[in-house]
Amino acid sequence: MQNSPLLRLHLVFVASLIGFVTLLAGCQSAPKSDPETAAQGKEVFRPSKSQTGSESDHASSSPADGKWTIAVLRLKGTEQDAAAQTVLRTVRASGLPEAYLETRSDATLVAVGRFDSPTTPDAKAMLKRVKEMDVDGARPYMGAYFMPPPATSLKGSVPEWDLRNARANYGKQAEYTLQINIYTNPRGQATPAEVKEFQAAAEEAVRTLRKDGVDAFYFHDQAGSTVTVGLFSQKDLDGAQSLSPGARTSPLSELQRKFPNGMVNGAGVKERSVDAQGRPVEVMRPSFIVRVPS
Repeated sequence: MQNSPLLRLHLVFVASLIGFVTLLAGCQSAPKSDPETAAQGKEVFRPSKSQTGSESDHASSSPADGKWTIAVLRLKGTEQDAAAQTVLRTVRASGLPEAYLETRSDATLVAVGRFDSPTTPDAKAMLKRVKEMDVDGARPYMGAYFMPPPATSLKGSVPEWDLRNARANYGKQAEYTLQINIYTNPRGQATPAEVKEFQAAAEEAVRTLRKDGVDAFYFHDQAGSTVTVGLFSQKDLDGAQSLSPGARTSPLSELQRKFPNGMVNGAGVKERSVDAQGRPVEVMRPSFIVRVPS
């Protein structure tokens, strides 16, 4: 591909404007499920449709909702900045005419494509094309990566149950919470249909728990939807972990007794461990404390 001196100059300008590029990497391992569902889940958590084989084949989502994109460059500033517009024109002229700008948090992405999943053939082909683009003997977009849908597409239907809002609603008391279940795809990246399904299942579980008088919350992200119970401060944690008699009746200890297991898709999970004598054993994954997002 032949490029004019002006284009080469613009590409140098692009490099000087990039704030930073972040590579996304992650993996998930499938947990070993307990053949007998934990008692705490029988009345609260229903199996997700993807676990029973009745997942919907299609998911409806707007371009701004539930779609993955390829971040070609990450720039500081806003879409309206002259520098961002200049970079966009340069990227388009270099061989990506479909590039566009998208604001994410405090940065602006030069992005291409909208995909249901980063694992689809068209998504993989586009990323390969972008990374291998030759511009004047160089590959300026080797740092391109998949960007998940914006967080705004992960808001639930009941804001007061959303763990993201707990700090604003409850103040300093909302530092920690007890995770008791997560709806997720243990085999890998969830599809948009699964993400919506996990959201609905988690919110239904929270609704059931709240009818029983339990302060339950949900938290949605691209990995799945988490169900937690209770809100605690650091003082609550210190009291529950102490050996004083009062710790036996602390709200946290009571919830841990009521919800002893950390489940996946409503089912108890066994994990390998060792006993006091160093012998291998299988134990139920316990419920566990997580920090409330700020």
